Parts: sequence; structure tokens; C-alpha cells
Amino acid sequence: MKPRAAVLLVPLLAAACGGLRPPPRTVPEADRLSAAERRAFLAALEDHSGGRVEAALRHLEPLLALRPLHFPSHLLRQDALRGSDPAEGLEGEYEEIAARPGEVEPVRTAAEAEVLRVRVSPLGTAERVAAYQAAAVRDPSSPWARVALALARASLAREIEAASREKALAGFALESRRIHGEAVAAAERARTEAERAVALAPGLAATHACLAHALAAAADIGFADEKAALEARGRALEACGRALEIDPGDPRVLLERALLLRDARRRDEALADLRLAALAAPRDRGVAAERAHALEEAGFTGEALDAWTALLEDAPDWADAWMDAGSACLRVGQLERALERYARADALYAKEGGQRWRARMGIATTLAQMGIDGGRQDRIAEALAQVKAYRDEGGPDRAWVERMTWILTGEEAPPAGSPPPTAPPGAADGGRPPAGAEGPAPSGE
Repeated sequence: MKPRAAVLLVPLLAAACGGLRPPPRTVPEADRLSAAERRAFLAALEDHSGGRVEAALRHLEPLLALRPLHFPSHLLRQDALRGSDPAEGLEGEYEEIAARPGEVEPVRTAAEAEVLRVRVSPLGTAERVAAYQAAAVRDPSSPWARVALALARASLAREIEAASREKALAGFALESRRIHGEAVAAAERARTEAERAVALAPGLAATHACLAHALAAAADIGFADEKAALEARGRALEACGRALEIDPGDPRVLLERALLLRDARRRDEALADLRLAALAAPRDRGVAAERAHALEEAGFTGEALDAWTALLEDAPDWADAWMDAGSACLRVGQLERALERYARADALYAKEGGQRWRARMGIATTLAQMGIDGGRQDRIAEALAQVKAYRDEGGPDRAWVERMTWILTGEEAPPAGSPPPTAPPGAADGGRPPAGAEGPAPSGE
């Protein structure tokens, strides 16, 4: 049978699969450092984010020798070590710190040392929330325990909301609403913990950045009323502003604010913040991915494609980046290039045990467009096989499967219960979620 002309294939993919929106990773600011020490800290941050563990540790070793009281550097060193050899006794190292607090300042209390230990423990998000909660109860005066708890609760809220959306896509409306209620409650608890952190340390940029992150999560998840969501995002922007007043130029806060500005359709301002963040952390992949998205949204297509290419060279093992780079090529009609990038994402997802169905959507859409544009039945057959593989891989969007099957088989009427073959414009929220990385990131506590 002859397939339908599929003018809406790309919007169908965008609506179902969305773009990579890496979750902003609020990192404690490098306060009380000299300009040279700050540069070393940011260089370590960039190297660690780019997977260059040894380079990150080389930057951190002299910094910690000079500044043994700098808590953010301890956190960053811990994350870098976790990336290089997570099973090599690292948790025990921080258990020793917990046993003798005060020797590594400003890990001033056993609770703050516990935060370090939990960050290297192989715990799920819900377990981390419980552990950070215990640390915050152990030392109610520690802003760092509250920051860690608020960020973990925000991450948990987004995970729960993602599960709710999957249930909705699969057609389980009642179960989706029940899970959504849990996500709303988790987001509200994250906001409360972030407000407590600000109250404990109003002069610490990290607490304001944390509040911005929690408010963004609450706005994305918890408000059916658009006015209330706008108010929460406005408060989040104000919190970012206060964090940048304390610690100007922090790339993580600039990234957070850029995502909020994009949500508010203030794209020029968002792109300006992303340019500043990229200057401060030129090798940070989360910043690079968001900047590529922003460039495309602003109409700078060529610059956006170049940004994706540069990111893929710097982060060749980041499956989500290959996925979104493929979508960027698909949107401008570079079908062969899109197919190559989706195939690379699929291979990486398979290696990681990740969500291969995302790549299957991209591959199916690209093959279908090739088949329809060129009248190639072989490509149509391959696209149908990929749609089947999407379903077999656990892809949650039954409506997408029905629409694509209808388009590719040329049936005169859609299958029973299928919505009409139109798609909402624009990309779905996918990663900060909304406004990846991941996020994401893509992303993190």
C-alpha cells in the first residue's frame, strides 16, 4: 500500500520525543577564592563535566592544598574520584571524614561529612533523599545538608513526574494522575527545604541557586494554574539574580537562569546567559547542549549545527547528545546525517542499557521521511520495522505508534481509537525537565 504524504513526521517526533533539556546542576560557588584559585576550580569543573577525570584532579590537588577549608572543591574532587574508580574504597574515605569532622573544614560537622559520603554511595534518588534528610535532622544548622536535600527532592519529583507521563502515554489516566500527585508533593517539599537553606545561609550563592532550581521544578510540575506557575518562575529568576550578585559569572546559575528565561519565551536574554556560561565553562557539555538548542530556536541554524558537532567531538559517548543532534539535522532536512546520529545514539543506549526506544523513534521518522520523499518502499519497510522495535523496546507512546503505522501503511482510516494525524507544534519538555540536560543531561544534585 502507498504511504501517506507525511508532512507532519518531524512534528510527530518532536511532540513525542522532545529535545534534550539537561537538568541544571547547581554547584556551590567558589567563594573566598582568589582569581587564580577560582580559575582552577572552574577548570576542574569543566574537565570533570567533560569526562577528563585526571585533568580535573590535577587542578584540584594544589587548590585543596592551598584551601583545605573549601567545601565545594571537596565535593568536586569526590565526584571526580567517583568517576574514575567508584568501587575503590572512596565511600570508606568519606566515612573516615564523617568519623572525625572538623579536620577537613569547612566540613564542619558529621552531617556535612555525611553529605559527602552519600554522594559517593550507590543509592537511588529516593534513598539519597532519606539519607540527606537524616543528615539535615542530625545538624539542622547546616545549609549544605539542606541544599543537598532540596536538590535531591527536586530530582525525585521530576523522576516521579516522568513516570506519570509514561503512564499517561500508555493510556493509564487514573494511575498517571495518582503519580502526578506524588510528584507535586515531592516538588513542594523540595521548595520548602530550599527556603530553609536560604534562611540558614542567605549570604551563600548556592542556597539561592538551589531555591531557583526547586521553584522551577515546582512550576514545571505542580501548578495547573498558569498564573501560579509564572509567579514561581518569576521567584526563581529573582533567586538566580541574588545568587549571581553574590557569585557573578557562575556558569551553573547562568544555565539555570537561561532555562527559566527560555520558559518565559525571553530567548534573546536566555541566549545571552548561555553565551556567558559558555565563556566561563567552555567545555561544559550541559551548557553546550542548551546553547545549541537556544541557537536553533533563535534561528541561527548553521551556528546551532556547528555547536552540536563541537559538542559531539567533546562528548562522543553522550547518547542523549547524539539523539538531539540527530533531531537538529532532521529538522533542516539533513536526513542522512540525522540517520547516522540516531544510529550512534541507539548503539550507545544499547551499550548503557538505556532508553533505546528514543533512538528508534528518530530512526523510524528519518527512514519514513526518506521513503516518502524518494518513493522508496525499502525505507518504508525499514521504518515500519523500527516502529515495531520501538514498541518492543518499551516505548510508551501508543498514539505515536498508531499514527506512524497509519501514515506508513496508507490505510484509509486510522486504527480504532487513534487520534487524528496532527501533532502539537514545537518540542515537548524533555530534559531539564522542561527547559535535560539530565537532563540530561542532560544531570544532578
